[in-house]
Amino acid sequence: MKPSDVTVTTLAGDQRRDLITAALAARVHTTIVGASTLRVALPDEFRKASLDEARIAHAEGRDWSLVAIRREAGRVRLVYEDTLIARLRRDTDRIMYQVAIPAADLIDRFCTDADVPVTIDPIIGQIHIEGAGRSILDPTTSWQEIAALAAKLGGRAFSDGERIIVTTDAALLAGNPTRISDSSGAVTGDIDFTLDVAQPNDRAALTVAPAWQIDAGSVVDVHGTGPADGRWVVSEWTRDLPQAGAGRVRLTRPRTLGA
Repeated sequence: MKPSDVTVTTLAGDQRRDLITAALAARVHTTIVGASTLRVALPDEFRKASLDEARIAHAEGRDWSLVAIRREAGRVRLVYEDTLIARLRRDTDRIMYQVAIPAADLIDRFCTDADVPVTIDPIIGQIHIEGAGRSILDPTTSWQEIAALAAKLGGRAFSDGERIIVTTDAALLAGNPTRISDSSGAVTGDIDFTLDVAQPNDRAALTVAPAWQIDAGSVVDVHGTGPADGRWVVSEWTRDLPQAGAGRVRLTRPRTLGA
């Protein structure tokens, strides 16, 4: 990624500066576990600057909302999270259904109220739940409710930057895969993996070149590793900015050894 691809700006005195260009360090982490984040470390001079124009950023093809500011070790550190999830975190209005309703109806209501697009896998969406929602005494957010409900019903919830996706790993694995193998194409080294009957999921990790364009939640078809061959879901990747270098990618799938 080039610095010009990041549109967020901030002010230092009277000078407008590109946030990522001014950064001492910046890192993008996209994930299907929780919220994707953008972390930026700035020189200490920025603690006296107006950060009002830095509350929304655009990087790696998605919008980010500022959720934390810290000063430590002589640096000002900004933490952003995916804007769609940030909207759901701000929504705490009471929503309660006493009768059994499809999970899709409740999730859709949470997302509609926060003006957030959502796609719900039918396997999860058709399951009926009773006493669902958030009472006036329940200090949760819509994002917490959606994530907890998805996990309870055997799935997961995450954002791809354009919508919230509520689905199962099995549904993700059924998508169109990208073929990868050790030291081939965007993969710059070995694909490390752990297959363990004591763990609920297989895990794998690899390093990829800056050209890697596969986002968290996508499917890859691994070849050439032996027992780890087959389909995996990209669970997360991390890359440093502004001059995008190699990224670290993690994969997950339901346990296969001894299954």
